[in-house]
Amino acid sequence: MTAPRPWSYSFFPCDCSPDSLGPFMPLVALWQSRARARPLPCWSDFEITDFAGWHDMMTVDAVSHDPLDGLTLIWGSRLAEVFGYQARGTSWRGSATLRGLIAEDFAFLERVCGEPCIGLARGRLDWRERDHVAIESLQLPFAPADAPVDRTAAFRRIVPPTG
Repeated sequence: MTAPRPWSYSFFPCDCSPDSLGPFMPLVALWQSRARARPLPCWSDFEITDFAGWHDMMTVDAVSHDPLDGLTLIWGSRLAEVFGYQARGTSWRGSATLRGLIAEDFAFLERVCGEPCIGLARGRLDWRERDHVAIESLQLPFAPADAPVDRTAAFRRIVPPTG
C-alpha cells in the first residue's frame, strides 16, 4: 500500500448558491431548505429516503470534538466496492491508515465541522492501488440548534475520466 497523495479541497459558505456545487446541487438545496432560520439543519430534520439515489455512495458519521473524530454509522454498499473496504463501525482516527486519511484530510474535516461550511474534496484512491478511480465528495455538517456539529454526511461520485 502506498502513501496517499493529498486531494484538492474547496469550501463553500452554508448559504452559497447550490448551483456552484454542480452534480451535488439537489443535495445542497435540500440541506439548505431544512436549515430554515438556523445556521445548519439537524440530522433529525431528514429521513433516509430524502437521499434516494445516493444511498450506495453516502456515509453518515457521528462527530465528536476535542480532538475531532467521527464514528461511521452508514457506509454505502457501492463505497465498499469502490474503496475496497467496509468502514461502518470504525472511527476516522482509528482507521486512518485504511481510509488513507492524512493531515490534510483532518484539516478539511476540522474546517467543515468547526466553521462550519460545505466541503468538496477531489482525489484518487491511490493508497488503495486504485489510481484509476477518481472521487468527488460533498461533505455536509449537521447540528442541533445552538450546538456544535454532531453529524456529517458525505455524498460521493466517481468522476468520469477526461479526454
